[in-house]
Amino acid sequence: MVAPGGQPKAEQQADQHHERQGRGDGRAVLKWQKMAHTNEEAGGLHHLLDGLHAEAEFDSPGGFTVALDEAVAKYRSMAGAEPTRWMLYVLQAAVAWGALGVDLRLEADLSEMVVRFPEGAAAELQRGDVLFSQAPAPGSGGELLRLALLWGRALEPKRLEAAFAWSGGGWRTELVGAEGKREEAAAQPVTTLKLTWRSGTRASSTQLQGMVQTLERRVQFAPVPLHCNGRCLNRGVLFLDDLEGGLACRIVLPADGDGALLSVVTPLRMPALVYAAGQQEFIRGRVGQPFPRLELLEVAGLLSPEMTLEHGSGLPPSHALVLGRWGVEEKSDAVWLTHAGARASALESQLLCRAWFFRTRADASQLFVVHRGCTLQPVALDAPGLKGWNAVVAADSLLTDLSGLALVHNDRLASLCGWAQGQCARVHARMARVAPGLL
Repeated sequence: MVAPGGQPKAEQQADQHHERQGRGDGRAVLKWQKMAHTNEEAGGLHHLLDGLHAEAEFDSPGGFTVALDEAVAKYRSMAGAEPTRWMLYVLQAAVAWGALGVDLRLEADLSEMVVRFPEGAAAELQRGDVLFSQAPAPGSGGELLRLALLWGRALEPKRLEAAFAWSGGGWRTELVGAEGKREEAAAQPVTTLKLTWRSGTRASSTQLQGMVQTLERRVQFAPVPLHCNGRCLNRGVLFLDDLEGGLACRIVLPADGDGALLSVVTPLRMPALVYAAGQQEFIRGRVGQPFPRLELLEVAGLLSPEMTLEHGSGLPPSHALVLGRWGVEEKSDAVWLTHAGARASALESQLLCRAWFFRTRADASQLFVVHRGCTLQPVALDAPGLKGWNAVVAADSLLTDLSGLALVHNDRLASLCGWAQGQCARVHARMARVAPGLL
């Protein structure tokens, strides 16, 4: 269930960690353990979210009609409080269309976003009338792009322009009044969508810094890279300090064809004392470099819990997901996983997954839902005895408020919170066996 007290800001979560305490006498321990208990299925998430219909409702679908002025006025106050919202909608559209990456140029009076697509992606944009025709399907790239332009217009820019080009042609639209002036444009070898927003006033350096920080917090788990003025904002972790002071991590890999995804730091950046997958455990112990940071790193499979965990010297198989690699006296050891759902992210040193659980030394426990790459306002988890656990879950069809940034507290959200708490409890119980002194 959702704990009373609303939705605390992500930046309010305590991220102060104490120095890590040692366990045991420091001797190297390398052995396998076969768990006696039955492995739980992470597939419950698939069945839970499979029943969630796309119910994200907005008072206006964002269509550019004769009622455009009324729709823009409705969003104006919210847009002023969330000046990056239109940019986030662009990123969400990019995720929905399977984009390769998004480049943002952010200046005092100019915001320019360029979305790069693989050949054949975002085909509905080739029509050119996607911004003016009947409302597209809820949650589709077309709807998200129209919402981006609606929020962008609500900020009352001096200029707002959208342009799309692919190998077969192109178009350009400058939004003026209630109408969009569309004209043909030259074809380009690379499929790109470009949006240009120019303000009549100049933002201060403090305002720009605040916008970048907001974007970084919102896109930290996006599966599509977002570069702002050349710097990648996708961190793949809630707090960078967690990688140094965390205690345990659980990664739920996706099923084949599963759409909702998030991108997290590779397990190689989280060396652990114990690696676990299904009923298998491998105890590495405090041996070799890099030195272990986590007590436990566990991997589960969505719908496909069968996986193979192996350990060996030298190079792991090319198709395997390497969980850990370390060296002892010039000897290289590694532990790796074979699973159909293991897929590399488009981001360097990151991994695609469906859910990510991380335990820190802080007391707060929260659920972060990632919707089309955008991290929504966190929800407190009522998890007695499970303090410090944070759950990040990719879900594209939960109901949100008008801003699209806060979840509506209903039975479906409560079900997702219950599933997340159950997952935390299971890995917490495993951790109690491998590091009982830390609980």
